[in-house]
Amino acid sequence: MMEDAKDSFGGLARQNTPMQQPLVVRYVEAQRTAVVFERFEFDALIEADHPARVVWSYVQQVDLSGLFEWIRAGAHTPGQPPPDPRVVLALWLYACVEGVGSARQLERLSETHHGFRWLRGGVPLNYQLLSDFRWQAAVVVDRLLTQGVATLWSEGLVSLASLSDDGIRIRASTSTSSFRRLATLERLLGEAAERVARLRQEIDGGPDISSRRLRAARERALRE
Repeated sequence: MMEDAKDSFGGLARQNTPMQQPLVVRYVEAQRTAVVFERFEFDALIEADHPARVVWSYVQQVDLSGLFEWIRAGAHTPGQPPPDPRVVLALWLYACVEGVGSARQLERLSETHHGFRWLRGGVPLNYQLLSDFRWQAAVVVDRLLTQGVATLWSEGLVSLASLSDDGIRIRASTSTSSFRRLATLERLLGEAAERVARLRQEIDGGPDISSRRLRAARERALRE
């Protein structure tokens, strides 16, 4: 009898238990095709000792009077003025340090890489302007880039690895002799000029041309 009652109550309990509804889980999905507008401070993108700041500090100390002749828009000239040539030079100098020669890749980096974004600082530009800057003021720009690369490395502001990724070996002199130091600086200028000339060949190449070269150089270094 007790068993019957137990079964009856148990069966009744099972019958009266409401069915549980499936749990609805809410979450926010990624919207990778959405257009977003970021709010940020450029100066907060990179740390105080970031190489991009070193590059900008160097560019600010260099005589760029020859570059300002590149600007054709006067104060009262209609139309959009060109970007500050110091910004464009700094972008190309940082690109040379990082082994980037393609104007398309530099444009992409100035939109996605914090160091390049900081240097650009919201200045409107595109790959065509970057390319024109290199070609139209080639003599002045190449000289400034060569001096910049050599100076930044000789002062220890650019690491050896970032200058040798493309296969151009820059060797430091351990001597404190002023004569040997002068010889080292002259060699650095020569090798920096070679680097600038080599990267110039990639200006109008695709955005991945520099990446493929750097990747091949790293693979070659591993094999060696």
